[in-house]
Amino acid sequence: MKIKGRKFSSYYQAKKIFPYIRYIFRCFKLFKNPFKFLIAYFFYRPLKVVKLKNGFSIYLSGHPHDCVTIFAVFVRKDYGNVGNFDSIIDIGGNIGIFALYGLISGSKNCISFEPNSKAVQFAKNNIKLNKFEKSFEIKRLAVSEVDGSEIYIPKEPSMYNAI
Repeated sequence: MKIKGRKFSSYYQAKKIFPYIRYIFRCFKLFKNPFKFLIAYFFYRPLKVVKLKNGFSIYLSGHPHDCVTIFAVFVRKDYGNVGNFDSIIDIGGNIGIFALYGLISGSKNCISFEPNSKAVQFAKNNIKLNKFEKSFEIKRLAVSEVDGSEIYIPKEPSMYNAI
């Protein structure tokens, strides 16, 4: 049996359940509406905005996996505890979720690279909404190991966009 693409058995394995219990508690600590966020996360439902209890907000692109990215960055802390760094670089910045995480966590500056124009606009709006304009710079550029190569940039923002 599957729940929205995930095997049901993946939810009840003990080694996977215990960290998620901690993550669910963290959601209640982080988000103003944790139930709404968790439903969106588990069932791949798009949200328009995620509001944090610390007063910050993140406007989402409408892609259902934006919540998955927020869960990975803010809840599971897949990128670690980003603290008081002078600068962070976000390559493939998408809508600015990691940049916001870094700036909210105390980093002084963030430079982000994102080639998708819609994603860049979402990132700019999220940064402006949260009053980090002086600490954030986004460049509408793709980063690649091959200079001058021709690439395809999808029209819609997605954390899965790749060269």
